[in-house]
Amino acid sequence: TSAAAPAAAPMALTASTSSTSSASTCSTSTASTSTSTSAVAPAAAPTASTAAPASTASVASRWTALLVRPRAAVAGTAVESLIGVKAASFFLDSLRGNTMVLQKQDKTRGELVVAWFTARTTLDERDEFKRRGADVDVGALRRKAAHLGDLVKERLHDAFAQFGKVPPGLRNPKDLTVNAISDRVRELKKTHNVVINPDSSAFQTFRESARATAKRRRLEDPSTTRR
Repeated sequence: TSAAAPAAAPMALTASTSSTSSASTCSTSTASTSTSTSAVAPAAAPTASTAAPASTASVASRWTALLVRPRAAVAGTAVESLIGVKAASFFLDSLRGNTMVLQKQDKTRGELVVAWFTARTTLDERDEFKRRGADVDVGALRRKAAHLGDLVKERLHDAFAQFGKVPPGLRNPKDLTVNAISDRVRELKKTHNVVINPDSSAFQTFRESARATAKRRRLEDPSTTRR
């Protein structure tokens, strides 16, 4: 009886009062029931009922974070890795608030990629990437982000081509990962002393020039290269 009493604490308080008042006229068994009932009716019961909603809200908040931000940081979430994470997906998820739990080095890599992709976009495109609602076609947004990834790859390709040797990862049609972009930027600086700052005006100029050739016009139209 004492183990189950906290769940019905308010009733236990009432039972204690009535049972105690009749203890002098009731049988020994009734008095014993009164004693055991009153023993498990602590005054802290209302506190327990008050704390319950806060606990429920906390659990709901965590689940909401998991649903709205699939990779958001919640209590007990392990640190994630950028190995194999596509740069375009990372950029789009970051703009839409779906963050990853990263170590300091990976966080720096991620920030670099977001800066490069952001410099490639126009203000209208950035607003479009951040839009939410039932009418938003996230699949179309991913294709557009992947297209920006193609332009980032072209920029890195051109930078290495000036020195006569382009890394294999910049010569194949595969999407670049976060780590690949970070590694190529670091390689340009270390090997060729070339630093490409993610300057929006410079990147937009390159984007416009990219439309001048048939190859880059194809990249400008994601439907011809992306399903």
